[in-house]
Amino acid sequence: MADDDQEKTEQPTAFRLEEARERGQVPRSADLTGTLVMIVFSMTMASSIYAIGAAFAHATRNTLLLSGNGPAPSASLVHWVAEAFQPAWQSLLPCVLAMLVVAVAANLVQTGPTFSMTPLSPDFSRLNPAQGFKKIASMRTLWELLKLCLKLGLIGAFIWSVAGSVSLRVQSAAFASPSSLGLLFRMAYVQVTTWILALLAFVALLDWIYSRREYIQKLRMSRRDMKDEVKRHQGDPDIRSKRKRLISDMLKRSKGLRRVPDADIVLTNPTHVAIAVQYRRRTMRSPIVLSKGSDRMAARIREIAASSGVPCLRSPELARALFRECAIDQVVPGHLHAQLVPIYRWLMSRPGNKVFS
Repeated sequence: MADDDQEKTEQPTAFRLEEARERGQVPRSADLTGTLVMIVFSMTMASSIYAIGAAFAHATRNTLLLSGNGPAPSASLVHWVAEAFQPAWQSLLPCVLAMLVVAVAANLVQTGPTFSMTPLSPDFSRLNPAQGFKKIASMRTLWELLKLCLKLGLIGAFIWSVAGSVSLRVQSAAFASPSSLGLLFRMAYVQVTTWILALLAFVALLDWIYSRREYIQKLRMSRRDMKDEVKRHQGDPDIRSKRKRLISDMLKRSKGLRRVPDADIVLTNPTHVAIAVQYRRRTMRSPIVLSKGSDRMAARIREIAASSGVPCLRSPELARALFRECAIDQVVPGHLHAQLVPIYRWLMSRPGNKVFS
């Protein structure tokens, strides 16, 4: 297992990352989402605390006025209480909606729009005690412990730094007028929450960086994995090279069919093989094969040759040798020249031959 982990030194490819996303495996920091939700909650509460306090004060005042002459416990009492506290619930609605929007937006920013049912499918490997022990002793568990200690340490240091000024704040609140108590409490709330949320945001940022690094490390690939991915995504290299050769041969044969009218002669088997040969004494040192084919391709070569006035000659042994040993646009091997010499003597004796052109 250790050897396999050491071999996985290559960064994950885009195709592997997309496969992980389809399985629902995306980097996500729950601390970052939670911290953003707390920041929005604190900002909303700080901006609408007066409206929320006034709404709850009005509802409480109406409830106190009900003492002594309130309705008996029944459905009408529940309706009355709900109607009395309705402005209070409505004052909290912007805060709740803001938290929901930020929670959804924070997850979308981290992972992007993704939907997968794979995490919901049963995974019986989680019941394996060895797997459970492996998770307990993993780097993720160690990081969670370190993160918790970091939070406690930072918040504890902040509390220790402001502990000396608490008595002064209490004394100032004791001598303040009742109308200014709300402003004092609001200032204290803003200062304390700002520092605590800043410290939590710092830890959340570290957690987000660690989550992305851990995600990339889990998806690392070995060289064998990369080769297997290329085979799955693009096909086996041997098959692809063979396919390219076949396509190249088909293009050459198609091009060779268009060059059959320029041939001097077509040698046949007589029905299974056809070879179109050309020789120009002034520009060529040896005859070349312009086109070749078997079965249907051979029949097509003979048809084009007949319509273009190119002579066809039955020479089974020479045709088979040329088909076996020569590719299109390749010169005829020297040991076959002796069999071509009488054929070209016959061609040169015909009027209008192209050999001397």
